[in-house]
Amino acid sequence: TRESSFWVMTITEEDEEGEDGAGARAEAANVQHMLLMEVYNGMKVIHQAEGPHPRRWPRPDAWGWLQEWAEQEGLTPDGPEG
Repeated sequence: TRESSFWVMTITEEDEEGEDGAGARAEAANVQHMLLMEVYNGMKVIHQAEGPHPRRWPRPDAWGWLQEWAEQEGLTPDGPEG
């Protein structure tokens, strides 16, 4: 069988220190969902990647981050864009 895992790439705003200097936050950090990807674990292949809404292309900067992460993890994109 082919085992796969799903990964979500996000950008989260950095915490800002509160007025008391203790690092308290007044509200939750803003999170941007960049892409969802499926990795075939045993084959070390990125099989599919979608933008934050189903069946949409990821943003152009997300492609760059995906390529950087894939290189770090020794993964290969599964497609002609490779």
